[in-house]
Amino acid sequence: MNALVLRLLPFAALAAVSACATDAPLAREGYPLSPALKARESVALEAGLVRARADLACPAATAKLVSAQRLKPNFPGPRVQSPDRGEFSVEAAGCGKRLALRVICAEDTTDCYVGDAATR
Repeated sequence: MNALVLRLLPFAALAAVSACATDAPLAREGYPLSPALKARESVALEAGLVRARADLACPAATAKLVSAQRLKPNFPGPRVQSPDRGEFSVEAAGCGKRLALRVICAEDTTDCYVGDAATR
């Protein structure tokens, strides 16, 4: 029994360490957006504006880009690597309401995904 426990101990330690890892996006200090992600800023802003106009029920809503950061890769391994992604924070206002949105754009696509929306 002790031999089996000793064989499985490294796997248990790996599982415990990976359980502590977070999936929260991390900004890399000194690691700016790539040129391809920088080019996605206008697409991200437009995607956020379309969502904001729908959520606020206000066709006159306007939006501005507040911040942008490069996200850590989903699969940072040597064999499998996810495309670089940027997270763009967009603030929208209109009809007396405000909305904060997170827009995620991948480097290798032309579309962006509008994630969280928080009314302010």
